[in-house]
Amino acid sequence: MTTVYCYSTITSKLPLFASLLAIPCPNPFRGSLRSSQDAKNLLVDRDTLLASISSSHDVHVSKAYAAESIMEEKEKHNAETIIKKYTDDASTRNRSRIMELYKVSCLLYNERSESQKVTTYC
Repeated sequence: MTTVYCYSTITSKLPLFASLLAIPCPNPFRGSLRSSQDAKNLLVDRDTLLASISSSHDVHVSKAYAAESIMEEKEKHNAETIIKKYTDDASTRNRSRIMELYKVSCLLYNERSESQKVTTYC
């Protein structure tokens, strides 16, 4: 069961929240609220609280989007590199097959022309 708190319930417990936020924590992602006065100033006004939560959320989302775009660029580059490598390998393989066929056809043509005493072109 989910408990829903109204704003008046939260503000009535303001000293508890302020004391919780004033405890130094090794977590670097917790804000810079080190004194209970800073926490009280932040939690007193509903608009200020919502604005700070919204801005914090926006910062976290923008960092996630930035990381996503960097990873996407790296993956595109890796895919292009792999595709180019396989395309070049296929091209080289096809050219070597064509050259082999050309050499075989030249050998067969030369053998035929030697038996018929015709000038060779290969």
